[in-house]
Amino acid sequence: MAIAIFFVEPLILTVLTGPLLGEKVGPRRLAAVGAGLFGALIVIRPGPEFEITALLPLLAAASYLLNMIVLRRALCTRSGLTFQCGATIYACLGMVALSFGLHVSGLSTPDPDARATSAWALILGSGLLAAASYVLIAEAFRHAEAGLLAPFQYLEIIGATAAGFLVFETFQIG
Repeated sequence: MAIAIFFVEPLILTVLTGPLLGEKVGPRRLAAVGAGLFGALIVIRPGPEFEITALLPLLAAASYLLNMIVLRRALCTRSGLTFQCGATIYACLGMVALSFGLHVSGLSTPDPDARATSAWALILGSGLLAAASYVLIAEAFRHAEAGLLAPFQYLEIIGATAAGFLVFETFQIG
């Protein structure tokens, strides 16, 4: 259910591109958003037993959507690569601060030698792949309207399903 809640983000992004970015969202796109929200409600099945944890994926979706809006605005004056380098530096500083805070509080004791070299290679490789992907997303948002690009985020579902099948040999429906 958390994924269904998170994936309302492209729908909300499409609606907010008009007031926040000044982009034109036509009636067909708005009708598609309405149908998508109705479908999300069918999947999520909200009921009288509201769980506060349901707000976490909604918070994640709101954060990502605001990130995409900031990205679209920032790319008017910067390149996607410059934006990604800045984001990477800030993320590294944040992780260093978080790691230090966890270490000082005694909640975590980082031991870089505890991981095999292959694990570090996988961590570095996934970081590089994520950075390259984000540069491509930034360039897409520089050249096209956010409301037009938002539905392409649903390709992530197909990619995650394929990766789950190819890497972990699992395939689940429902």
